[in-house]
Amino acid sequence: MMALRTAATGMAAQDLNVDVISNNIANMNTVGFKKGRAEFEDLLYQDLEQVGSQSSSTGTIVPTGVQVGAGVKAGSVYRITTQGSLTQTGNSLDLAINGRGFFQVLTPTGDNLFMQTDASGAPTVGEPTVQGMGSLMQGYTEASNVDPVSEI
Repeated sequence: MMALRTAATGMAAQDLNVDVISNNIANMNTVGFKKGRAEFEDLLYQDLEQVGSQSSSTGTIVPTGVQVGAGVKAGSVYRITTQGSLTQTGNSLDLAINGRGFFQVLTPTGDNLFMQTDASGAPTVGEPTVQGMGSLMQGYTEASNVDPVSEI
């Protein structure tokens, strides 16, 4: 039964991986979309034979030990924030950042896609082209950073 449980954890992990890849491919033509990646962690291992233990009555020694894993689980789905290519639109209302940075948007509630958390720390606020920040490009949009070949 343990083997089936271990196999099931692998299938569930791959299901999540396919979901993330499918979402990336579905949004490869969405302006400004940032692709995601599923990250996995292995579950605990059970030691069946200790390193250096005797494995037979003739005195054969197990040099590396024997461990059986309990499977895998999803660790997280993280966003890859590399920049997509910039496309000139000619529309003066289109804006893109060439280089490092994100637009800071103030909403009536403060709800936003990227919010400050304990893990992220405070945002670094800066001016375009100052201290390594990207430059503001009017009349451009940023394409998705999804590469369909690497997704498949």
